[in-house]
Formats: sequence, C-alpha cells, structure tokens
Amino acid sequence: MRTRAAVFFFLLFAAAHNSTAANFETPKNQPIEITSSGETRYENGIAIAQDNVAIHCGDADIYADSARYDSQRHEVTADGHVRIYREDKLFLAEH
Repeated sequence: MRTRAAVFFFLLFAAAHNSTAANFETPKNQPIEITSSGETRYENGIAIAQDNVAIHCGDADIYADSARYDSQRHEVTADGHVRIYREDKLFLAEH
C-alpha cells in the first residue's frame, strides 16, 4: 500500500500498522541524504540503495535494509527492518 503524506503522518501510520515497507513524501525544501554500505544505482530517475541504508532528512533519521528515492515526487520507500528516529521517538516497521 502506498501512503503519501508528510513525514510525521507516515511515522504514526507505520507505528500503528506494523507495515513491511515505509512510503512517505519528503519535504521539498529540505535536502535528503541517503547512504548505504552496498550498491546504489539509478533506474529511470529513481535512486535505489541496498544494505544498511541510512536516510537523513530534516529532523528524521531512517534506517532500513533497502530504499528507493524518487526525486521528482520527493518520495522515499524504505523496506526491511525499518527504523525511524524523530526527535526523541523511535518507530519500527517489521519485515
């Protein structure tokens, strides 16, 4: 299921529904940094990162097994052992 919303709404949704993948819209006026210990490739304008992915955007830090970033839509999809840290809260999505 795709969920397009602000980061905060997604965080609440993921925590409440125990989803396997995390989809959310990133703020358009903030930079996003994605790093991984594995392969990063680009397919049709979408960045795909594998293995120990770390995503930093605004006041949120997201960690997952893999992630996709669509820069045109400002959307991130994180999959596998998703952990989201925002302010003093931790949200988990089991895989």
